[in-house]
Amino acid sequence: MPSTKHAPRSRLRPSVLGLALGWLLAGPVSVVAQASTDIVTLDLRPHHDHVHAGSLVHVTDRDGYDNQPHFVDQDRIVFSSIRDGEQSDIFRYTLSEDRLERLTETPESEYSPKLTPEGDALTVVRVEMDGVSQHLYRYSLEGDGPERLLPDVDDIGYYAWAGPQRVALFRVGEPSSLHLANLETGELRHIQDRIGPVLQSIPGTEGVSFVDQSDPERWVLKRLDGATGEVASVAELPPGALEHVWLSDATVLMGYEGVLHRSTGDPDRPWHPLKDLSEILGEFNRLAVAPAGFRLAVVTQR
Repeated sequence: MPSTKHAPRSRLRPSVLGLALGWLLAGPVSVVAQASTDIVTLDLRPHHDHVHAGSLVHVTDRDGYDNQPHFVDQDRIVFSSIRDGEQSDIFRYTLSEDRLERLTETPESEYSPKLTPEGDALTVVRVEMDGVSQHLYRYSLEGDGPERLLPDVDDIGYYAWAGPQRVALFRVGEPSSLHLANLETGELRHIQDRIGPVLQSIPGTEGVSFVDQSDPERWVLKRLDGATGEVASVAELPPGALEHVWLSDATVLMGYEGVLHRSTGDPDRPWHPLKDLSEILGEFNRLAVAPAGFRLAVVTQR
């Protein structure tokens, strides 16, 4: 998720470029029809080597595109949604009040809302009206703004914050590539090519995780240190697995074939199954976790 050809109204909306091709349509990367998806939250209660799932809430329950959830706090979640046509806007849902609010409404499409490290604003990827350029923007928590960040970088597909002034970027291209941008100095550092379209900030650190796909037979979850640019392996992934999220700087969850897994640190058994969610959710993708942990959001296919 740009250079604006049309001045935005006081609030936002955009033109749909699509998602990573073949990856359950979750963001603006290629021109494809958007899938019909819903967002569900559930609470996870740890119990020995597994978890119990409860307090299921359907944030959305309709035909249409609702995707890319991100928790602002324990009670509020922001996400990308197509409501009135082809543009994707940012919405906010308050769980305790069952209240839905539109935050953006522009001629362009916004995707991938995330809270800034300072917690005082949201950032999004905007697909410009040319249907090609994709920029990073900052909005207030109420959707006011915007401010374009990294104006010279117009191929941003996905991103994750790696500290207050650094952001890791999935740049669209052939091949896709991972870059680390410093907003203060303007430095843009190439990290590596052939990464998957999932970037996650690691709580309590200036690190970001990504999936290294340079070996098509062996995808590996890795972590990037935003301060040093160093990369380290976390765990090998099952074939085709991408979705993951961090509960803490030491615990990462993975969703795979309807089952929630936890990393173990054991190279011979890198993942331990925690909970089979397929009976209540079916297949799911996209994972987000609330700041205090154990409130999870997932995206399901209708």
